[in-house]
Amino acid sequence: MISQSKDWEPRALLDAEQVADWLGCSVKLVRKLAAEGKLPVVKVGALTRFDPAEIERFIDSHRVGGEK
Repeated sequence: MISQSKDWEPRALLDAEQVADWLGCSVKLVRKLAAEGKLPVVKVGALTRFDPAEIERFIDSHRVGGEK
């Protein structure tokens, strides 16, 4: 059993379709980026899942323009 402290909250992992919807691209592109190691993944057996926090970091690291 997992010991749960008051500040521990589980977070859902996303599948490729959910990430594609979030990024506004195709599932094929999400899978390609994951296979190339450009998009961080979590492997759960044969399943490939994505951590929402990692997707946010991916988005932040690919911003172009604007003020810093």
